[in-house]
Amino acid sequence: MSGKKIGSKRFLFRYTYQGRKCSITIGRFPNIDVLAARKLCGKEEANVKQMGSNLDFTH
Repeated sequence: MSGKKIGSKRFLFRYTYQGRKCSITIGRFPNIDVLAARKLCGKEEANVKQMGSNLDFTH
């Protein structure tokens, strides 16, 4: 989850690809709960893994 003390919170899937930090927004809280965000994160990880083997995932 990412966000400041005040304002909207969002779930991000973060990874490194070819030395560059990247992130994909999974959804905003409370529109999506933690369990759903984790499930979507797993799907995004599978999609990103198809891009190549030079990946580093940050959970």
